[in-house]
Amino acid sequence: MNKVTFTKKMMFLLSSFLLFFTLSVGTGWTIPFPHCGTVNPNYNNSWDPGSATGTALFELSLLPDPAWSDLKVYGVDLTIEGDIFDLNQVDVSDFTILNPSSGWNLEVTPERGGYKFTIAGDPTKTTVITQNNGPVQISFDYVMLSSDRFYNTSGSGWSWDKAVWAVSYNMHAIDSNGTEYHDGGCASPVPEPATIMLVGAGLMGFGRIARKKMK
Repeated sequence: MNKVTFTKKMMFLLSSFLLFFTLSVGTGWTIPFPHCGTVNPNYNNSWDPGSATGTALFELSLLPDPAWSDLKVYGVDLTIEGDIFDLNQVDVSDFTILNPSSGWNLEVTPERGGYKFTIAGDPTKTTVITQNNGPVQISFDYVMLSSDRFYNTSGSGWSWDKAVWAVSYNMHAIDSNGTEYHDGGCASPVPEPATIMLVGAGLMGFGRIARKKMK
């Protein structure tokens, strides 16, 4: 490789890095940070199969982690899918921000490609959720296309109570240096009390086995 070719390649790599750095700083880093999301589709026992309506409670949390202790969430997005919900009956009045109790705005975008997007947050980034005052809580008064969506009988992965289907969310955060981060996932349905007991018993059993092997 001659010197001219080598120099051109180095200049290309440098310009590519600078472009990536500029875009990353301008729009925020898409870097995973510790978080989780849950959804209770039958919040306050609201599900009515006759009308296929109910209220869901979304809880989006920053998980305790000293490495991310200065991270502050200033906004979240929820994706409402048109093959599950009646998007003609989804508007901003169907959503309530429970936590934070004030300081956040909420909007619902027009339908795009079978989806509506709920955007909640504080554009000034002053009212925030941290590891100590979370989770973000948003309730959603929904209308499903049919009640069988709730019970997963009309299509694979459509049920509230199956982890294979869940509403997607994104969290938008900022740290003490002003660096922005964006990450998300799917809100996991809140497990039934019996499921929690079984998982707890299983973990206790694994713990006993591990301790015996260490002795």
